[in-house]
Amino acid sequence: MSLLQLTTYGAIIFFFAAVITKTARIARLPVHLRWDLYPIPHEKGKSHYGGSYFENSAWWRKPQRKSLPAEIREMAVEIFFLRSVFRNNRPLWFFSYPLHLGLYALVGLVVCLKLSVLLSWSGVSFDETGVGFLPYVMSWLTIILAALGWILTFAGGLGLLGMRLFRSDLRA
Repeated sequence: MSLLQLTTYGAIIFFFAAVITKTARIARLPVHLRWDLYPIPHEKGKSHYGGSYFENSAWWRKPQRKSLPAEIREMAVEIFFLRSVFRNNRPLWFFSYPLHLGLYALVGLVVCLKLSVLLSWSGVSFDETGVGFLPYVMSWLTIILAALGWILTFAGGLGLLGMRLFRSDLRA
């Protein structure tokens, strides 16, 4: 067996051992009750303060009213702006937000690349002989998204790593 094969098998065994160890450690932790503290955006009429149908007496007898637009709006704000991190841990947000923006840019890059492949298959030329607005825009958009994605992800990840290394309250 070659060194590459041994290293690969060792990495796979190490990965599964680490996952099992981490899962066992998390399973031994007490159940956290944070779901009572966070807003529940799908409760119609109660989403502005984070209320829940559990507040009502005999809640199991009453029909639940949900609001899908409120739920989508709350999720979009949290996903794209990390509002809870901004409100509760602003120093962490300054590195977490660029990391997430970089990841979103990299997802956009993958979408652009897939669209470029589909356009190329449909006959649009992306080489020097191809003229047109769409290949030009797709080429530049791909370059911009790649650069932004890698820079923001690297900077955010490096900042979060630095915070984890130098702040004792962020260490396990």
